[in-house]
Amino acid sequence: MQIWIFRHAERDAQIFNDPPLSLRGTMQSQHLVSLVQKKTLPTPDKIFSSPLQRALMTFQPLSGAMTLPLQKTSDLSEKQNLESKNQFALRIHHYLDHLTTSLSTYFLVTHLDWIEEALHYFEDNHHLGFASAAWAPGQYLGLEISESQIHLISRGVL
Repeated sequence: MQIWIFRHAERDAQIFNDPPLSLRGTMQSQHLVSLVQKKTLPTPDKIFSSPLQRALMTFQPLSGAMTLPLQKTSDLSEKQNLESKNQFALRIHHYLDHLTTSLSTYFLVTHLDWIEEALHYFEDNHHLGFASAAWAPGQYLGLEISESQIHLISRGVL
């Protein structure tokens, strides 16, 4: 099974409440389609997004081009104000536990805090070489998960 985790593309910095993508972010979302079409990235079986606009907009072009439904889930949301750090971690761990029971290729688009916590989920994430501070908008990594083994497939920026 493969999990590809994407940080949403660049957002419009002028809008503070659930901002859309910037022009550069829109170009990044189009570049993702190109990477899949050119087989640089695998074709996903399913694509999941945080319900926030910038995340949805990152995967909408891919959803259209691949004719895959874009599945919106609050499990990929940022940490909520009333959610404790432990509750946030448990939400992410339960979500990833559910995904890792399949042989599919999943694309997830989410947020920096979610990605930081998800990397803790994968016990031996030291070999990934991806410090959380380095997660720019549009950055991604692909992981191959089999029989409790985790291997980095690829990483990059849209």
